[in-house]
Amino acid sequence: MAKARNRRKNHVQVLRKEKGVYVGRVRVYRRGKNFHLYWSENGRVRRKTTGTDDPEQAVQIARAVDTALDQERPAQTLHKLAQGVGPQRAKIVKHVMAALEGARKASGCKESYLRWLRWRRQAAEAVIGERAIRDVTPRDCERILERGASEAGQLRYLRLLFSYARSHGWLDESPAEHIKVRQTRRVPVPFEGLTRRAQYLTRDQVAEYERAFAGTILEGAFLLGLYAGLRKGEILNLRWSNVREDALTVTAGDDWTPKSGKARTIPLHQRLKDWLDRNRKSEGLVCPAPGGGRWHQGNFRRKSDAILDEAGLTHVGWHVLRHTFGVEAASKGVPLSTIQNWLGLSDVSTTAIYSHWAPDYQDTGMMQRLDYGA
Repeated sequence: MAKARNRRKNHVQVLRKEKGVYVGRVRVYRRGKNFHLYWSENGRVRRKTTGTDDPEQAVQIARAVDTALDQERPAQTLHKLAQGVGPQRAKIVKHVMAALEGARKASGCKESYLRWLRWRRQAAEAVIGERAIRDVTPRDCERILERGASEAGQLRYLRLLFSYARSHGWLDESPAEHIKVRQTRRVPVPFEGLTRRAQYLTRDQVAEYERAFAGTILEGAFLLGLYAGLRKGEILNLRWSNVREDALTVTAGDDWTPKSGKARTIPLHQRLKDWLDRNRKSEGLVCPAPGGGRWHQGNFRRKSDAILDEAGLTHVGWHVLRHTFGVEAASKGVPLSTIQNWLGLSDVSTTAIYSHWAPDYQDTGMMQRLDYGA
């Protein structure tokens, strides 16, 4: 018995040091990342991959194939063993996380989305990274949410992770299925019965929020959202090199791309222009974090909430500022095609939201202005 154990151990050691080793009548060798098998069956040469990069598991599969040469078809034995090896390694939560990121990268996802996956992974891996994914409980998910910068974003990542595991048969039921995000300080501003898609600030509300952000580190971000209609990601990635005297340009950077994927130019409102002239720099971000770098999404939200709490105002999403810009432009008679270009909207049906606030020219005598030079 001792000799058999030593022989098995020697096979693994040799395989770790060299390219290949014979286990009975089956040769195990490495090609690329994984180990492969080579044997002769009924006068024909068979080559199969084990689907694993672990030499001990590769030797185990080779030994089972060697034993099955006289009992059943080795190809079927190999398939059964390889199926068991892959999921067994991927059942560990950190392996599932890595597999999820690899699958998303292979599908061509943006680098910003991959960064989001890596960022959300940190909080989850610190709690359950080394555990089997089948052993994760709802209480573990709640502990992860307590560590995350944003509960809603972290819960979205967990559900994505467990859904990916279920699709591969590594998990039967998601432990985060019935968990809900705690609603803390998320009282929305009243929008007079409007749907969430069309929420915007009234002029009185604009004045209140503008006073709250005046003189703070987020004043420029607030003005860019209100007077230029920029998305939050566009605000955080806007650089001084893209700001001219009369306009600013939203374009892709080294590691960031606008949602529409296209560059656009937006004329400067006088209120925004005054702030830019006072704070103009030669290079760097227009709205940097206290350390001078780019804002972290969670830190940006927490700082915004702290400013609003100090002013006694309720939380308002930054995308509402973008809607407010579109509504104000439409109410002043700006053509919808111009609004679409300013906001960087790729679908005209989205721009149609603002048509409800465009002025009605039926009774204004606009038709009588068509004199054709007469």
